[in-house]
Amino acid sequence: EYDLRHDAYLALLDHKAIYDLARKARSEPRHVKPLPKYPSVERDIALVLASNIESEAVASSIRAAAGEGLVESIRLFDAFQSPEMKRAGERSLAFHLIFRSQDRTLEEKEVDEITQSVIKHLEGELHARLRA
Repeated sequence: EYDLRHDAYLALLDHKAIYDLARKARSEPRHVKPLPKYPSVERDIALVLASNIESEAVASSIRAAAGEGLVESIRLFDAFQSPEMKRAGERSLAFHLIFRSQDRTLEEKEVDEITQSVIKHLEGELHARLRA
């Protein structure tokens, strides 16, 4: 109607609500975590297990098996189920693990041993096996 060359958009903003949110954000204390002093060590593990086992149960089991609070994060990055796996009632879940100690540098050999311990724990507790 105005013969504009481009699309036009309209937005209504509640300035009072935005101002109130900004004031609240400034008044609340900020929680800042210092940067870690020691480097992390990363590992990926891919497991084949029963399809009815939730990924969160696997992550909890990994944390329990690793012990000492050395697992900084566990992230599911792949879920896979082939037709053969489906018939067998299985699926594959792959996790990215980050290990870090708060008081020392972890050695590769130590993390390898923890990872093997985690895998053995998962084999016993969840009847999981490493995906080849």
